[in-house]
Amino acid sequence: MRGIKSLMLLLVLVAAVSAFAQEDTSAMKEQDMPPMGPPEQMKEIAGMVGDWHYRGEFRMDPKAESWMPQDAEIVYSLVAGGAALQMDYTGPIMGMDFHGLSLTSYDREKAEWQEIWVDNIAGRITTYTGQFEDGKLVMTGEDYYQGQPMYIRMVNYDMTDTSFKLEMESSIDGENWYVSMRGKYTRK
Repeated sequence: MRGIKSLMLLLVLVAAVSAFAQEDTSAMKEQDMPPMGPPEQMKEIAGMVGDWHYRGEFRMDPKAESWMPQDAEIVYSLVAGGAALQMDYTGPIMGMDFHGLSLTSYDREKAEWQEIWVDNIAGRITTYTGQFEDGKLVMTGEDYYQGQPMYIRMVNYDMTDTSFKLEMESSIDGENWYVSMRGKYTRK
């Protein structure tokens, strides 16, 4: 008889725990969970995935009349399950080996694009934020040049399956801008 009472008590406990678990699960379903997984906006830049050649030019001084040529090999790939676009940039700059890496993603909570950049010359991480509007991805951020803040605005535009363009503007005061880099990416 004692064994039957113990078995019945066990069955009652199992039923209670099961009912509590079902109640807890339905309460979780009722909660407003934020969207998860790769942001839908990643589709706007997914066409950049692949191997590219970059040919452009840059200047450090806004008064410089001559531009320095720049060629690089670029690989774009989706990472983190498609939640971010990684760029791997390799090419010489001013006679030095230059290697840069960026991660770009869309932040749903802030409703903005975000990018981090790091390279072997500056040796620091720079953050950019912006919007994708009218076929242009416009990102701005703050970097440093010779110890003073420098504001940067990058625009990727004229995006097709085989090419797109980049124009970078720089400013010391955040008001007066000059084109510091421009070029074209061509798919290999």
